[in-house]
Amino acid sequence: MLFLKRKMVSSITLTLLLTGMLTLAFNIQSVRASGTIYIRADGSIDPSTALISTVDNVTYTFTDSINDSIVIERDDIVVDGTGYALQGTNASGSIGADVTGKSNITIKNMTIRAFYYGIYLDSSSNNSISGNNITANNYSGILLYYSSSNSISGNNMTGNNDGIEFYFSSSYNSFFHNNFINNAQQVFSLDSMNVWDDGYPSGGNYWSDYTGTDGFRGPFQNETGSDGIGDTPYGIDQSNIDHYPLMHLWVRLRGDINGDGVVDIYDAILLANAYNSARGKVNWNPDADINGDNIVDIYDAIILANHYNQHYP
Repeated sequence: MLFLKRKMVSSITLTLLLTGMLTLAFNIQSVRASGTIYIRADGSIDPSTALISTVDNVTYTFTDSINDSIVIERDDIVVDGTGYALQGTNASGSIGADVTGKSNITIKNMTIRAFYYGIYLDSSSNNSISGNNITANNYSGILLYYSSSNSISGNNMTGNNDGIEFYFSSSYNSFFHNNFINNAQQVFSLDSMNVWDDGYPSGGNYWSDYTGTDGFRGPFQNETGSDGIGDTPYGIDQSNIDHYPLMHLWVRLRGDINGDGVVDIYDAILLANAYNSARGKVNWNPDADINGDNIVDIYDAIILANHYNQHYP
């Protein structure tokens, strides 16, 4: 009986020891997996275990969803979420993608949610933010601070406290083909003047609180017949006006690789540059993979040809 009791105590002790070791190992692994991710000025990814890959130090692609922030310290790069998420915890002051003092950065194809600021552009210019779902961030989806000449297009801004926020001469930025849906405040602008449409017939943005009608068409909206564009402008303030607000949600056309609302020669050139590429290749362009089979080939070219000259709306 004494032998059995000792054996039982030993078994329980061993079980507790193993449980403790496994818990410690899990905690250590969790700590190693967390923390801000940096794309360094030399092109390296820090930490190297981050769920981002690159083969050329120019295009950086997500390999899975990331539960933390990214700080971009390198100019002239593309950060492609490939449909994955950049997920925060709604912590005060947190930033999803931090772009400070940088130019020619493209951030695309990702969901950015639950940060204080989804994307933060500080003293940065000539950057492109496109094809993202930016949602449920505590003040702004995108904050621009002393930042000019940036292009923001084809994004869904949904349920943020502010969809877009500007401070201190963040002017000459271009916004079109975005969907602004149920943000507490669609745009907050301080001392900034920006462009909110891509002219006619390409159009501007969709605004969930727009109350205008569509009974006319044409660049002056004075010709008989609807065209999917509101007859009256959407006014943000005296310096910021969407002259061609969209009546319906912006949906990207198949074959519109550059997202400008028309399938044309510029899309064909992009497809040609990416032809025969696949994930991991230097010339890979996921937007040129129109049918989503992870290779740019004749089937994508056929789709583009079938939609050639189509435009939105």
